[in-house]
Amino acid sequence: MQPSLSNDSQIVFAWLGSWRGANGVRSFEYSCNLDLRTPEAVGLVIRDSSPVATQAAPARPPPEPDLSHLSPAACESSAAAALKQRWPRVSQISFDSGTRSLLQESPSKAELHGQGRAQPAPGSPPTYFGFDCEIDPRDGRVLATRVSG
Repeated sequence: MQPSLSNDSQIVFAWLGSWRGANGVRSFEYSCNLDLRTPEAVGLVIRDSSPVATQAAPARPPPEPDLSHLSPAACESSAAAALKQRWPRVSQISFDSGTRSLLQESPSKAELHGQGRAQPAPGSPPTYFGFDCEIDPRDGRVLATRVSG
């Protein structure tokens, strides 16, 4: 019984309870107002008192690439040097700027990917190639270059 909420015409009873649901045990509070003149309940209040589950923090999106020191030309020059090592007589090297993509997953490492076309030797048909450069975005230095194709 809750004397502070009761008066001459009503008595308020309050209880605590719990039940097991699909997500575990839930707690609740309920109170019932009884009219002293009749044997009937005149009010019932039920409140869920289970602690609110905190949601897991959303995954942090990858940081925005720092483009202030990035030079696609430095990466493409490194890719051209790699092609000259692979094909010493290479000519007509061209890079397709529309295929460039940059991925930066940490403050100290970025990757520039792209495609191009070159003629491995005079008289040979043009060959398409892909290139990947690992770049330090803090200073724009090309750390590694891979050429495929």
